[in-house]
Amino acid sequence: MATLGGVLALGILAVAASRSCDATGPGTAAPLSAPVLADTSAAITVIANNAHWPSGELPRLTCAQAQGVMAVVRARLPYKPQPIAMAEFADELGTWVDPTGAWVQDSGVQTSLLPTARLLYPALLDLKASCTHALPLAQSLKDYMAEARSKSDSPEMTSPEFVARKSQLLSEFPDEKELLSAHLDRVLFPVHDTKAWEEIVLAAALRALVRLHDAHSEWAPADEDTDATGQRLFRSGPAPLWEEIAQGALGVTVVKTARAELAPGDEIVWVQTTRKPRLYLVGLSPEQCEQVALTASDEGAEVESSNAGTVTLRVRRAASSHYETLQLHDDAFDTTKPRLQTAHVQSSAGLIPMLRIEEMYDELSDDMHTWLRATPDAREAPLAILDLRGNGGGAVEPTLEVLGLWLGNRPALAWTASTKGSDVEVEGAPSADERWDIPVIALVDAQTASAAEMLAGALQAYGYARVVGERSFGKGCMQEAVEMPSGTPGTLSLTTALYALPNGHGVQRAGIAPDALYTFLPTTPRALREEQRPHVAPRWSTRDARPSGYARAWAPRTPIHSIMGCADEALCAALRLALKLPSTTPPKTKTPR
Repeated sequence: MATLGGVLALGILAVAASRSCDATGPGTAAPLSAPVLADTSAAITVIANNAHWPSGELPRLTCAQAQGVMAVVRARLPYKPQPIAMAEFADELGTWVDPTGAWVQDSGVQTSLLPTARLLYPALLDLKASCTHALPLAQSLKDYMAEARSKSDSPEMTSPEFVARKSQLLSEFPDEKELLSAHLDRVLFPVHDTKAWEEIVLAAALRALVRLHDAHSEWAPADEDTDATGQRLFRSGPAPLWEEIAQGALGVTVVKTARAELAPGDEIVWVQTTRKPRLYLVGLSPEQCEQVALTASDEGAEVESSNAGTVTLRVRRAASSHYETLQLHDDAFDTTKPRLQTAHVQSSAGLIPMLRIEEMYDELSDDMHTWLRATPDAREAPLAILDLRGNGGGAVEPTLEVLGLWLGNRPALAWTASTKGSDVEVEGAPSADERWDIPVIALVDAQTASAAEMLAGALQAYGYARVVGERSFGKGCMQEAVEMPSGTPGTLSLTTALYALPNGHGVQRAGIAPDALYTFLPTTPRALREEQRPHVAPRWSTRDARPSGYARAWAPRTPIHSIMGCADEALCAALRLALKLPSTTPPKTKTPR
């Protein structure tokens, strides 16, 4: 059995989206009706500026390649998957084969989806079967595209807003007509022969089936693999071009910006860098847009010369509705933006350090050690606060390294590669050069998931942490980038293990139960918890792996009688609840004159 540190990783919570460039951040890789967890792999050392620049082309696979990937999925998945309804497979097939969301509305394409799904499903699970059942859908797509390209400027084939924006862009930048038209024809109205469409259908069917076998797993082609390879977690480069985007009429609209040069509502038409050609974003998949956001920003920061490191964008400004060309040089890419956010809360016993951890990223342990060395007072604080609200998880290895600050090399988790057997591995936290033996209040909510649950749950199991908030998400499974048959392109990120806390408590479909229940107001739409979602692993728990004498009673080092100076009243209220203080701090008494 492979060791945990070099193989496995956990996921990031994300909300599912349609297949055009309308990503809501990392992890929009699966078109499921419920929110999904996008998975990553610590087995891959990611060099983001070696990532493929997206082509805009739909991925293709041969029959043998698709069957080979499914054979790996079924052999390595640690549990028996739930039955798959053919109507559900047909819907997912249509969503993956059509990133624009428009083609499958054609009656010929739509009516071909369900029969294709019914016949392709057994064929993709049998290495000796033929995949000719993809041909009717392939022929329908070929016929539709032949008609659609001739009407590409018609509002009935696109939308009135699309036609109006295209006209405006070309009137302001007439030199773009040839490039833009070529992109629209290639991406929105691609023309292929029947064989190529058959391979496109097979790649889409594989992507649908992998997700329907396990909602946390995915196969991704090389120019869409930022999620599968965990590039947001395993990178130390600059902020991406954007954090969240939505589909625009002629590009992508910034929802949440990652840099001052862009504002929410700005629509980005194209991006190019010194080394990468101009790429129009309309019609690209969310995964391709994510790859653009990371690859372009990494290249901009990589080159010392400002001329060599230029990233150029065509932007339609939200404030003026006019298009402009925006150039970002290497000095615009801040590589030192902190990912570990620190603050303090005032108490009657002194300042309490608070660490806001939004994801379990690769350098988290290093950042915490650096902060501890720079903040010696933190070692003498009455307690510490770990704010894990909204933390959808991340990588296992840095999580274990952080746990080592408290646990030393004591068992931190148990895991299994099969729910059908009794083979269980116990993984210890690595011994840290320095310890932070301090009580903790861990703040969690319904979106605290995966590796963040591992951190809070292990500290709670040893008595280091009092967990405050809501029951957490409940993702207790881990993914790895697994080897595929020779010659198969792309990356397969697959759930290969389930984990439990050191006390044997299974996190999958259960979550972490808080010691003090407090409901924080959600800052994002509530996600369904793991147990409410289809196509996920079952519960799994195991024996208690904690050594004898582990027990410790939780209490601040110095008694705390009041909490004040919080960033918001909800935080103060939650901390008072954890410390069993009155709900409001008594007013100060005036000193007699």
